[in-house]
Amino acid sequence: MPLPDSADTTAVDVLLPRHPRRVAEARQATRKALEAWRIPSDAAEAVVLVVSELVTNAIRHAKAPADRRIGLRVTRPAPDRVRVEVADAGTAVPRLRTPLDDDESSRGLPLVAALSTRHGVCPRRDGVGKTVWAEVPTD
Repeated sequence: MPLPDSADTTAVDVLLPRHPRRVAEARQATRKALEAWRIPSDAAEAVVLVVSELVTNAIRHAKAPADRRIGLRVTRPAPDRVRVEVADAGTAVPRLRTPLDDDESSRGLPLVAALSTRHGVCPRRDGVGKTVWAEVPTD
């Protein structure tokens, strides 16, 4: 798994098997990048939470063969923000829903929307599926 080893590194890319235990691996890779980039701790936790929600959604909801991997890309396109991209082979576009008080799910995308300045979904760069992305402020 490629990880940044200096503050000059501008991206981290990780391929993850579609398994719930891999969410922790995604968080760990993201934290390491954010530390290298010297992102303040409160902003870093927001980015890690966005990563956790988007990777979890890809694992749970992407209708794709089990052997297809999930791609995580974390970049720092500007000093004041971090961009998170999660790519999967599923074609269904995630929809923002308002959960009821007793719902046990449907909180991920509202959380991503609250923590990010911009977010969306687009076709995958290389292949079948989609990329769900969010930009989180770091200042």
